[in-house]
Amino acid sequence: VLFRSVSQSRYQPSFPTDSIAEKERRFRDTRYHQYSKRIVDFAVKNGAKTIQMKAVDSLRPPKEGTDSFLCALLADWAVCDLMGKVKSKAAEKGIDLVEVNPAFTSLRCFKCGYIDEKNRPEWHKFKCVSCGHESHADQNASQNLTIIGIDQIIADDIASGKVVPIVTDRKSVV
Repeated sequence: VLFRSVSQSRYQPSFPTDSIAEKERRFRDTRYHQYSKRIVDFAVKNGAKTIQMKAVDSLRPPKEGTDSFLCALLADWAVCDLMGKVKSKAAEKGIDLVEVNPAFTSLRCFKCGYIDEKNRPEWHKFKCVSCGHESHADQNASQNLTIIGIDQIIADDIASGKVVPIVTDRKSVV
């Protein structure tokens, strides 16, 4: 049976005219609602008054070439969509959403606060050259984002000269 009445099943049928793109869009939208609900529920459960997330304007710049630009644009669009859902759900619960500049959060040691390019021996590994703390690079950066005002703390470290400008093949990061 292709079509069932709503009374026969709580699930609506998948219509043959639905495009795959439309099914993917609905699936993605449902997932983002689920993820945003989990994030906000976690904040409520732990008594958080603020959720900090990477600032949308700080996401990776697109590389040269049309395909790379389109990929970066679509990835940023997805992040913006998720952030919008988190923001609205957080507002319902009285929780603020603060967008933070994530610069140096992946190079800063969560345990001791030391910032060095050498803390990232490989793209996915973090090992502090000062205190020896080891973790996955994304986990370390996420833990740094839990510190309220981390972007200001890092900016103060840069202003005081604790952080040396990092030079990549494209341009200086600082």
